[in-house]
Amino acid sequence: MKKRIVVLLFAACLLLAACQAEDPENLFETTQEETGSTTAPAGTLPATVTGEYQYGNMQKSGSFSNFALYNGKFLFIAPNHLLSTYDPVSGEVSLLCQDAACTHSGVDEEEDCPSANSAGNLESYDGKLYQRGVIFGDGWSIMELKDGVFQQIVGGGVSNFFHHNQNLYVKTTDRSLLVYENGSATPRVLVEEFTLMWTTIFGQYLYGCNGFDICRVDLQAETPVVETLVENAEGMTDGQHLYYVNLAEDNHLYRCDMDGANPTLLVDQPVLQASMNFDNDYFYYRLYTSGDLDGGEDSHDLYRLSKSDPTQMEKIATLAEPVYQVFTVPEYDKIFVAVRVENSAVSPVVYVMGTDGSNPTLLEMPEV
Repeated sequence: MKKRIVVLLFAACLLLAACQAEDPENLFETTQEETGSTTAPAGTLPATVTGEYQYGNMQKSGSFSNFALYNGKFLFIAPNHLLSTYDPVSGEVSLLCQDAACTHSGVDEEEDCPSANSAGNLESYDGKLYQRGVIFGDGWSIMELKDGVFQQIVGGGVSNFFHHNQNLYVKTTDRSLLVYENGSATPRVLVEEFTLMWTTIFGQYLYGCNGFDICRVDLQAETPVVETLVENAEGMTDGQHLYYVNLAEDNHLYRCDMDGANPTLLVDQPVLQASMNFDNDYFYYRLYTSGDLDGGEDSHDLYRLSKSDPTQMEKIATLAEPVYQVFTVPEYDKIFVAVRVENSAVSPVVYVMGTDGSNPTLLEMPEV
């Protein structure tokens, strides 16, 4: 029986953001070769999408960067914990490991399976693929895909990590922020006490949430410290604004400047923080009016608002199941929506659809 595929999938679509028209300050470090036409045939990936930056998906509660774009395909961790791929052109789902003789169990010493034992934190950067390795006594390791197998590049003590501007940033299990600069094998401690999650870097600042507030760290400071920008909030940033739910106001959706100034109410109803995401033009979300992930008819509805004019908002889809997480692919003509069903930890349901909510299609995974 076919297993339904997770598309938390594309959660972590680690993507380069935008063309020059949408990214005038080059916040996402697009190179000259990567700019140009953003028009592509339906179902194909535009040339500007290279997987160099995690964009909105890396900042999502519950995803922890378990998805990546690598070599033109989306990589994700399926319900059976096997690293798998989705081809955006053909729509086919398969294992990253293509060895027909492999059992994909990861327990056979003769078997070196790149699909087995995936521990998440997938990242595609500079043409390379990374993920967390098997757990150590004091934390995870960092693995890099080399010659078809994952090889350790950083030992234990890792909570999570990401690259930016050729530097590797690591949050440790003892809550420190380290940086391995320009490929160095020796890290430098940036922040001694660091509790931020869902981190990303824009300009000189690293942004993230600590579960209560939205914060940033000035990476150019002589002694970097965590600075609170918005209290009682959880959210994400697109490099132009901070989008967040106000935890003190029943999770109403706000937007403010990158320094926390000029807060503006966008949606005066509760919004589910886990569902929020954005692309170049739109911000996507579902409502959370019942205080229950599966409750109320409004939990089945998916909305989007225009980033250039947030007063322009619309319901774009109503699904049979409650909407849970939305994952975006900048410059791509589709979004991915994970929904909640009974026993969803075993057989989650994910749809791929147009960015306007059109043509929702269930993704299925072949038997292993």
